[in-house]
Amino acid sequence: MTPRLSTAVQELERAYARLNTTLFDAALPDNVVIAIQSRGRRSGVLGWYAPHSWRNGDDDGLHEITLTAETLARNDPADDLNVAETLIHEMAHHQAASEGVSDGRAPYHNREFARMASAAGLIVPETPLRGLGYAVTRLGERGHKALREIKFDFGLFNAVRLGRGKRPKQPTKMKKWSCACVVNIRCAVDLDARCNVCREPFEYNDH
Repeated sequence: MTPRLSTAVQELERAYARLNTTLFDAALPDNVVIAIQSRGRRSGVLGWYAPHSWRNGDDDGLHEITLTAETLARNDPADDLNVAETLIHEMAHHQAASEGVSDGRAPYHNREFARMASAAGLIVPETPLRGLGYAVTRLGERGHKALREIKFDFGLFNAVRLGRGKRPKQPTKMKKWSCACVVNIRCAVDLDARCNVCREPFEYNDH
């Protein structure tokens, strides 16, 4: 069955509204677009928050929370690093932006981000990681409980976009032909030719 990413986005939007109440005391504004898109060349990225990325008519104060399509199928409710954890992580960034608080400069996450993420039910490193600060978060018990309460539908996140170098290899029409001195050439049609070195005809080689 072809996956409907629109349904997954709707679940993220529903979760945003519910988690805003249960984890953020309804402090987050709704001026945010939630998207699923490719991470492109940014390897290792699970999602991002991008302020002032959208305009709706004359309103250019819309922000973006993105979950990367290549890492979407993290749908184990018991996993501390599931897809909903990424949503909460980016919501913490949205809180910082909404309050005018600097939470670091990507990829570094500072102590202000750590404070907001921890309050939102995430576990942050005890000591900052070199070059990343407190960027690597995971779900704590409060976060898991909130997701259970809103009945987050992990079953909608089975599809995952294949990254670079991971697409299935397509069959080729090219055939391999070899002569007596093992010169190999490839072509898509039957070959009737002789090698200029050994003067022997090329024969089809299916190995």
